[in-house]
Amino acid sequence: MRKSMIAVLMAVSLAVAAADKPFVVMKNGKKKTMTKITAAANGNLSVVSGKVSRQIKKGAYKYARVPIKQAPEVLQMYKAFKAKSYSSVPRLFKTAYQKYHYLGWGSFCIYLAAESLNRLNQKSAALKKLDLLSSAPVDPQEMRDYYKALRLQATLCVDTNQMDKALEVLRKLAASPDDSAAAFANVTRGDILLKQGKSSKDALIMYLRTALVFTKSNKKERPLALFKVVKLLRKENNNKSTIFEKMLREDYPNSPYLKDL
Repeated sequence: MRKSMIAVLMAVSLAVAAADKPFVVMKNGKKKTMTKITAAANGNLSVVSGKVSRQIKKGAYKYARVPIKQAPEVLQMYKAFKAKSYSSVPRLFKTAYQKYHYLGWGSFCIYLAAESLNRLNQKSAALKKLDLLSSAPVDPQEMRDYYKALRLQATLCVDTNQMDKALEVLRKLAASPDDSAAAFANVTRGDILLKQGKSSKDALIMYLRTALVFTKSNKKERPLALFKVVKLLRKENNNKSTIFEKMLREDYPNSPYLKDL
């Protein structure tokens, strides 16, 4: 289910980007549509508008973006990922990232490479790629991929017992306007508390925040939170577990978590 959702989100991102033309948003906020844009390693842009070519220095613009059809190396990465050729994706990363991370595709490239390494069970290598997420992108369209990469980073930090770093990443996720990011942060904080050997009541509070604050339209984090609430309450022989089990069964009758209750 998680993998299919990722595929859908990436396909939507690509479809939206494909409809755009290359553009640059200048320091004054004006958007200038171009025929072609390329970026140097230092962030300076070479732009073509009709028959006119010129240079735009890094400090003179806010951000720039090219459609996927003008980023063939990025598209090649995506196709390899979609084909589950995970070992190919990190090899394609260097060229794609160098050429297009100033052109709207940095977070997307980082995510693809890191998730591929994760699926190859190379978690340390995946985290090294994710360390390239030094700051949030200015381009609002790139934010979707940035937050997706942060979720992966937080998960891998927990998996590798880097709890302080995981909490740092979760603070960045808290800035997301997407409610599901806050739900994810709550559930992950609960997981961290349990791994740190803290009181299960503290973890329970984090799971309950997601279970009770968010509606059943949240089909990823909330059912997981409900499942974790039920498991913790059962462990404590608390009969209130039946209340949350009923919520899980009624709100998510097809949830894969039901088979583990």
